Amino acid sequence: LVATSYASCMFTIMGIYCQNHGHEFKHGEANVTKIMSATPPRRIEKIVIEMDITGNNWDETTTQKVIAAGKACPVARTLGDDVAVEFDFKVG
Repeated sequence: LVATSYASCMFTIMGIYCQNHGHEFKHGEANVTKIMSATPPRRIEKIVIEMDITGNNWDETTTQKVIAAGKACPVARTLGDDVAVEFDFKVG
C-alpha cells in the first residue's frame, strides 16, 4: 500500500501541476515494487516506481517540470530519506 500510494500521490500532484499550468494530462500508468530489508528490523528498504507518461505531448521542459512536481509529493516528503526510491520514467 505504501508503494502504491506513493505512485498515486505522484499522479495526483502531477495532475494538479498540469491543471494549474494549462497542460493536458491524458495518460499515466505506474508499476510499483516494494523491496523489504533482508535484515532485522523488517522495514521497507526500497521502492521502485516505473511510470509511463507517454502520449501527453509535453515538450522536454514541461515533462521535467511535471516529473519534478510528482517527485515532491506529500508521500515522498513523509518517507524522506528513510526509504530509497528508484524511478524509471517512460516519456514521449
